[in-house]
Amino acid sequence: MERKHYNLVGVYCGSLYSIDMYDGKPMCIIEEPAVIIDPQCDIIHKWGNAGALEPVLVRYQEGMDKVNDLFPDEKPEIGYLISLSSLPVEKQAYVICRMVEYTASGFVAKFYDKINQPTAGIWLEAEIQRIPIDVTIGL
Repeated sequence: MERKHYNLVGVYCGSLYSIDMYDGKPMCIIEEPAVIIDPQCDIIHKWGNAGALEPVLVRYQEGMDKVNDLFPDEKPEIGYLISLSSLPVEKQAYVICRMVEYTASGFVAKFYDKINQPTAGIWLEAEIQRIPIDVTIGL
């Protein structure tokens, strides 16, 4: 029997939730959505509530500092913490799903480049039209 695919996040009753990947039901609300991304490598490291991600980014950076001590010629960045709170909830879910599930698409790097530009909303809307993802949770 083929198992149904569920997104990792979705919108339910106007709020953003993480979703149980086995049954598609909402698990916990994400009140301050954020992502830790590495735009150079076009990857998302982690997503969730901003308050929970801040210490994760600190631990990542501490680890990178140790790597830099061993390899002083290399200066890799571990990533950036980007808040998604300014976006409408459906777009928050879209951004996380797109970053996590559509790897090697260039979306993470493009999102990082565009997010602070005046045309960011137009670009994101065009991406939603180009690659639509249903982010609603249907129970």
